[in-house]
Amino acid sequence: MGHSTDLKPAERASADSPDFVETVARVLVNVAEHFTTTRPTEPLDQNALLVSIGAESYKVCGRSIGSQAAHISRATLSVAPAVEQAITRGEYALRLRKTVGLPPEIAQASDDNERVIPRIPGPRREPQPEGGRS
Repeated sequence: MGHSTDLKPAERASADSPDFVETVARVLVNVAEHFTTTRPTEPLDQNALLVSIGAESYKVCGRSIGSQAAHISRATLSVAPAVEQAITRGEYALRLRKTVGLPPEIAQASDDNERVIPRIPGPRREPQPEGGRS
């Protein structure tokens, strides 16, 4: 007899869908961003990785208990690189980005409306006297 705490098997169709894969990739990118901005030179331990993946999965799934956050979390953990002894959080973030297929030097936008690629400034213009050119 099953218990309420037993892990339920994941539905196969959802794991193969593009939305599911995109959600797992989003969690990996968010965890990489967190490790890059929060104590990147400190060693990473397995517990910090588990908590970060769980928290990001919960956020990506709309902060809802009835969501697929646990399923997304397990899938994300299964594709995340192994945590090597003495690896820093920043180094691990680079590996996460590589797993997703992003070059490590690409900065991720923290806001959906924020530009990821910076604008190249136009040519400088000389200051105009009040009233325009004469």
